[in-house]
Amino acid sequence: MRGVLRAAARGWFIALAALAVMPVEAATFSWKSKFTSSSSQQLAAVHEMLHAAAPQRLSGHPVEGIVWTEPDFELRLNSGILYTEPPVQGRVIGGYFEGNARISFAPRESTARAMLQRLFGRTELADLSVESLTIFSLNPDSILEKIGVEAGGGPPADAATYEADKSALRQLGLRFTSLFLNRDSAAKDSTFFLFPMDEIRTAHNAEARLLYANDHAAERGISLAVFGHEEMSEYKPLKFTFHPIIEYAVAGSGPGLADVKTSRVVLAPDDMKPRTREKATLTLDVAPGVRALRFDLAVQMVLMSVRDAKGRDVPFLQWEELRNDPDFDETVLVSLKDVERSDSGEISLEFVSSGVLFEPWGSSFYLVDEDAWAPKLPLSSDDVEHELDLTVPASLDGIGIGELVLEEKKGPMKRVVYRTTHPVSMSTMYMGDYNRTEAPADDMVLELFQRRGHLQKNAKYTLTEVANAVKVFSRMYVPLEFKHLRITDTPTSHGRGFEGLLLLGGGGTSDSDSYTDAFRAHEVAHQWWFNFVRPLDAMRRDRWLSESFAEYSALDYYDVRFEDPQRSLMLMREQWFDPLTTGTMQMELLSGEKKELAGSTSYPLAAGTQNVYTKGPLVLHMLRYLMRVQKGNDDAWYPMLRDFLQTWKYKRASTEDFRAIAEKHAGVKLDWFFDQWHEDGGVPVVYWEYETAQQEGSWVLTLKARQEQKKYKLLIPVHIHFPGDKMIVRPWLIEGESGTKTFKLPEKPSSVSLNDRLEALVILRALNR
Repeated sequence: MRGVLRAAARGWFIALAALAVMPVEAATFSWKSKFTSSSSQQLAAVHEMLHAAAPQRLSGHPVEGIVWTEPDFELRLNSGILYTEPPVQGRVIGGYFEGNARISFAPRESTARAMLQRLFGRTELADLSVESLTIFSLNPDSILEKIGVEAGGGPPADAATYEADKSALRQLGLRFTSLFLNRDSAAKDSTFFLFPMDEIRTAHNAEARLLYANDHAAERGISLAVFGHEEMSEYKPLKFTFHPIIEYAVAGSGPGLADVKTSRVVLAPDDMKPRTREKATLTLDVAPGVRALRFDLAVQMVLMSVRDAKGRDVPFLQWEELRNDPDFDETVLVSLKDVERSDSGEISLEFVSSGVLFEPWGSSFYLVDEDAWAPKLPLSSDDVEHELDLTVPASLDGIGIGELVLEEKKGPMKRVVYRTTHPVSMSTMYMGDYNRTEAPADDMVLELFQRRGHLQKNAKYTLTEVANAVKVFSRMYVPLEFKHLRITDTPTSHGRGFEGLLLLGGGGTSDSDSYTDAFRAHEVAHQWWFNFVRPLDAMRRDRWLSESFAEYSALDYYDVRFEDPQRSLMLMREQWFDPLTTGTMQMELLSGEKKELAGSTSYPLAAGTQNVYTKGPLVLHMLRYLMRVQKGNDDAWYPMLRDFLQTWKYKRASTEDFRAIAEKHAGVKLDWFFDQWHEDGGVPVVYWEYETAQQEGSWVLTLKARQEQKKYKLLIPVHIHFPGDKMIVRPWLIEGESGTKTFKLPEKPSSVSLNDRLEALVILRALNR
């Protein structure tokens, strides 16, 4: 088989060499990377066959009145020429159309519609006119396969656009190559359409394109991505990459390619210092028929070999690291064609690589990639048993997740082995020159690893704060089941909460201030919200189940820690409420049209953007207030959270799963609440006024309101103040564009205010002040 592939590739390259002398216009977008010297030449040849633009070898076919449908997508080829590319290993999978075509995309998923509204100003793209598009399809019954390659040759009238499209698709890296190798199994029927959209081609984005994907090998198989548009990235070199704006699953899509079961990584200093030598062994359950997998691996780690359980070399592709440009694809493609499997479909792969994992940073070290330092499946939701075998200089500490099962010194070196007690979804490690300090937290031992040279007076304070947070959350929620929690001081500006290991950058081991106290508690809370219960879609729809819940938990700890409601309220206002509601923002559609919005958020919470740290915790605060109004007290809140944790212990939960638990404890349907606060974007603006009047010996308070910007169902607390510092609070339910509410009062109020404790995410405009 390898010989046949080599011969086919050689023939293709001869054809390409002949084409090189023809005067065709150069492609618009460059792909600067090349494969490493250890990469498979045969796989590289397949990759080139799929991505090379050969306009002179296209076969043109007149078409008229053809309708091509994919999930939520329709392509009408009214009239024109459909060009087919030369077959690759007997399959016609590429094409280019010139002529009159119409495209419609109507996503069924609510977040997808909200994202279209945010970026295009409407919830579907209906009847778009296009004059060209490029097709990649693995459907054996597609029109590309049916018309074949027997008609006359190209080039198309606009060969430059075809070449530009092909060069744009190179920016997907190894995605098409992986799908092609799995064309007869998990990726069968996958189809992609790349097309221009005049509406979004502004002066700065003249090359903008949209890519629709029906990817049968992906969990969220339906997607729409933007290419060549500055609105999608503030970092202009990333303009010419594909930015997914919509990703969702439909029934029957994405069975998945493989599940990782175990990961064992051995790290030791390489002879070529300061490089690290890594041997990672993964066992996987692979779906029937899968012939290739892509793995994330930091480009700094150069693969030398991939071997199967019998020690035989397995072909792979890896891009060389770009020293002066961003690396757009950090995946490694591994061919499984000749890898033997057990009866259950299990395989074992050993990756041997070498590279600079740690860079010196002052008196410490910086881990160049906290996630892809060892091979893993991209965006994997697998729960994996991890083992780390790490050798470092004896003067340093090596730290991993799980329990420390071995620590031994051998001359100038130290070896440590960490092993998880149950499968977990993510793993990382660190090493450095640390001072180590311990403290108890109930039945748990805390270990703080603080970089030498930092103020050691802060160690006791940091340990005390982490211990207190563990104790508080254990009582609020459920106790953790592991016995050691390590806290590592890192030279970064962020924090991370892995199971049994906290990475605290950004001054996380410094003295007390409002931000640092909440930041530390947030990372501790990830032991429950991400590790105990794991979000099903951790990158988008369900990301808030980890980040927003951890952020809100930090406020709960802050309440207990300082016993000062005003201080907690100030923290909420500074970090969550004001960033969402203060001032105005210029929202720009992809067309360049600008809209001014009150506040500073427009994306839905389900989009998984940075508002999971602001809007998300306020959504939880509103849900808590709603339940308090519904039940008459706050007693249902923590039982609901404990129920959610216990029901989904060590499993993956969706927003819909959380909603079911919330409805159970609230006693009412909450579809409207999640539709407007999770699925929709923006913040409502309420103009309100009140008046008081004496009627029949009592006072009547009348409130009037009208909504702008969003028409939400709002539950807003009304704070009615009386002389002598007396106050009562009543809920006000506003449904629709306007609302009126009256309250009978025992005496005349001195003033009326709304939302004093930020229990509604709303921008208030008082009319009678």
